[in-house]
Amino acid sequence: MSQIKGYDTIARLSDNITLFNAILSDPWHNGEPFFIARYLTNADEVSNPYDKKMTIPEVRLFAQNDIKIVSIFQEETYSQSTYTQAKGASDAAKAVAAAAALSQPSGTPIYFATEIELTNSTVTTNVHNYLIGVMSVLSSTSANPKNYQLGVYGPQNTCKKIKEDWYTNAYTMFGHPLGNSYTGWSIRQYYSPSGYTGNLVGQVDFDKSRTSSYGGWLYHQYPLLWKNYGNMAMHRKKCLYCDHYIYEAHTPDSTGTRCTVCGYEGPIITPASIPGGEQDE
Repeated sequence: MSQIKGYDTIARLSDNITLFNAILSDPWHNGEPFFIARYLTNADEVSNPYDKKMTIPEVRLFAQNDIKIVSIFQEETYSQSTYTQAKGASDAAKAVAAAAALSQPSGTPIYFATEIELTNSTVTTNVHNYLIGVMSVLSSTSANPKNYQLGVYGPQNTCKKIKEDWYTNAYTMFGHPLGNSYTGWSIRQYYSPSGYTGNLVGQVDFDKSRTSSYGGWLYHQYPLLWKNYGNMAMHRKKCLYCDHYIYEAHTPDSTGTRCTVCGYEGPIITPASIPGGEQDE
């Protein structure tokens, strides 16, 4: 599977001009498809100067430009005392709610920031307890009905420990300090290899996925009504922002020749299968 380049930023990219000046005109992705990693909520720290929370207009803009999104949750500081099981559970609940409010698709990851080096057993235990709290929410069908998956974002050795010793299925995004001893990452950060030309100096990092399975997602919204498109088995809806469709089998009336949902008239057959997830036309 191919690597995909991307960016992560605390800056809100709310319109085409901002997006173009910050990202689209930059040579890092070289005109190829790319992703943008953004934050689900603002930080709790009063001193944080950025309103970094991702918004609905932003995810719509990304969908219109066919840019996949990576979701990051970060409200913790670099202090080990903030990593507790109770805080992990409350952070996960907040992250799940924020992701759902942005229509993040089911089964995609949320990268929880654990930006602290595991320098001793106390720090290691605290981070582990924090993730136990996170997983207590993510593993609950009632608390996490969209089945969002665990991702972690932090230093290389922290990601390595989490992935290899605690949660082997976790997505991992590792950043500074950089290194090459951990190869199981989903996403890693890079220093700019070509010089950043956009207008977000100090607010954007350069990323690359190891494979195409890194957890990127697109925002989709579908109209309320199903559309009849002359198919004997199914009707469909098209995303309001891109060329993706979802499908559903017809619901025949008592005569078996008319769909009560979309109004299709004619022979109705049971589909052999329904296309899974969003489908390009």
